[in-house]
Amino acid sequence: MKVLLDTHILLWAIGDPAKLPVTVRDAILDQEVELVVSSVSLAEIEIKKSIGKLTFDFSLRDIEQDLRHRWLAFEVRHAKRLGVLPLHHRDPFDRMLIAQAASDNLVIASVDERFVQYDVPVL
Repeated sequence: MKVLLDTHILLWAIGDPAKLPVTVRDAILDQEVELVVSSVSLAEIEIKKSIGKLTFDFSLRDIEQDLRHRWLAFEVRHAKRLGVLPLHHRDPFDRMLIAQAASDNLVIASVDERFVQYDVPVL
């Protein structure tokens, strides 16, 4: 299984693992699961830090040292998928992550209840 981490799941995995749902925590610990971190999440974190919405002391090094994963860049195929997603909600970062999961056949780890409205598996 390949699991794309939603931004809040990524932050909890690095900074506050006790907040993770058990199913997500189990997936993160399972060596058979390929964890995927999107460049979209890194952009979201940096933007929210710069406007004061996020005070978590977070760095790229923390991800690289504390979490086994592979990076996923936002590419043209993801943008094309984004253009045809139904508008169930307006958060652009969430929509980009959903487009990536849909394009690349990934399960997405999130506690956002709106994600189940899209045609992607949610953990």
